[in-house]
Amino acid sequence: MINQFKRCFGKALGSVRRSMLLFFLGYQIPGLSASSSFPEASRFAEQRIFIILALLLLLIFLLVRYRKGRYGLSSLPRKQYAYLEVSKSKQQIGLYRQHQTNTNTVLNIKDVISSKIMLNDKLINLVTREQADTFDTEQEKLLLDNFARTQSERMLDGQLRTVNLVLTDKQQKRYVICLYLRAGNKRLTKTRYQDVVEDVLEWCRLLSSQINNYHNPQTPPATAKTSPLQVEATPASQQETEPAQAAPKPQEQQEINNKFMSALERLVKLKQEGLLSDSEFSRAKEKLLDTPEK
Repeated sequence: MINQFKRCFGKALGSVRRSMLLFFLGYQIPGLSASSSFPEASRFAEQRIFIILALLLLLIFLLVRYRKGRYGLSSLPRKQYAYLEVSKSKQQIGLYRQHQTNTNTVLNIKDVISSKIMLNDKLINLVTREQADTFDTEQEKLLLDNFARTQSERMLDGQLRTVNLVLTDKQQKRYVICLYLRAGNKRLTKTRYQDVVEDVLEWCRLLSSQINNYHNPQTPPATAKTSPLQVEATPASQQETEPAQAAPKPQEQQEINNKFMSALERLVKLKQEGLLSDSEFSRAKEKLLDTPEK
């Protein structure tokens, strides 16, 4: 008796559930009423679920592409170059596009009338033919100070850190080269920040010596490195006057560069903490810059 009651109650409950489902689907789907068959209602429900899932997947895909494009190398403008190489004759430079192995543009160094170093879209150095824009020892110190101060700042998620080189030729045509790009804790360019600093110093010395008549030949010579820019940017006069001086090994030179940047970072940190006055910081920095490499 009890079992029969359960079966009857279950059938009645099933009928109620079916009627409620048909009523809900008939209310939600145009042209479908509670009198429609259950397979037809199920088909409409499955189609609706499929459409919703497809829209969700499309939305996720678009969000991923947006974040990748915003914080990746694909966010760079198409007119922007990704690599710079100086020729062996030190008379020309080759500009490369992203993911390209062949030179896209060849530019004569003598045709360059302006060189700007942009750190986070802020101008930190300018080399032109004018006397005030000569790359001398003081300009080099200011450039290093800006790089060290920016490196000591903490990077937030999604925050960008960029180093761009902007060249202008005699025809007033601009060439933008992205030397360094970092988003948050992820570096998006191959070259490290310390190596980019050395590359920038090499380029400014080379360009100033070739286009600026007020350039002081006593400006500290470029340090030898193994990357194409450093090797090609070594002044020819240095190679002729110092043929017997052996270049340091790549590992030794890298250690020297790392020690130099670490010491400079410590000085900046001590000054920010108030442990060094402005005069003490200036003297310590000058001593560090004037220390010959071993």
